[in-house]
Amino acid sequence: MLKGGSLRGIFCGSRHMAEKLNAFVEVHGVKPPIGRTFDFDELPAAYAFSWGPDSFRKTAIEL
Repeated sequence: MLKGGSLRGIFCGSRHMAEKLNAFVEVHGVKPPIGRTFDFDELPAAYAFSWGPDSFRKTAIEL
């Protein structure tokens, strides 16, 4: 906290809601729009890309 950091939380629903969402995604084959995929060892480049002007869709990291 000496560096002026902050912590923010969000409400993301109950376990039941997450299970219903996961079932819907599975049944209907919902796929997120991936703009670019990076390997795990390219984390700094992926982070920079996600904040840049070319990042329109999701930036994915392959594990």
